[in-house]
Amino acid sequence: MDYMKYLLYGLALLYCLAGVAKLLPHGALTRYKQCYHRKTGSCRAGKVAITYYPKRDELIVFIYFQTKDFVRFASVFPLKNFGVHPNPATFQFVIGIAEMIGGVLLLWGPIRMKQISAIVLLVIMAGATWTLFQLGEPIGFVIFPALCGLGLLALLTNRKSKLKLE
Repeated sequence: MDYMKYLLYGLALLYCLAGVAKLLPHGALTRYKQCYHRKTGSCRAGKVAITYYPKRDELIVFIYFQTKDFVRFASVFPLKNFGVHPNPATFQFVIGIAEMIGGVLLLWGPIRMKQISAIVLLVIMAGATWTLFQLGEPIGFVIFPALCGLGLLALLTNRKSKLKLE
């Protein structure tokens, strides 16, 4: 197995995990234990809001996908100059779905779908690099999506890779 297959499998796994991490709620039970107050009957901490209804004896857990990072990312959205203002929760959900499906297609999709998913993921990485640069993040944070994008570009242009554009 040559190095391009290792790169393909590594990037596919990375995108699958990154997409799932953006979609799954984290720590609902631990947040509940830390923040529930009997006097107010509700709690809001990060991604989780918990409300207790004493008349119905129900405990409702609301899960928010919106994170502080995607609020910042939406503030410098590249298409903002053209009047597109994304909702941070929707923005995170769409990016998570695109990364997860793109990673799965990189692993098991037919050649044409692998090429399309690599191009879509390349566009996402270019946007991530631009966004982090605009936010003034340290170079270590900015360079990671750039290197992932370069890995996808290498897969698309290498002759040994099965993703070669024709």
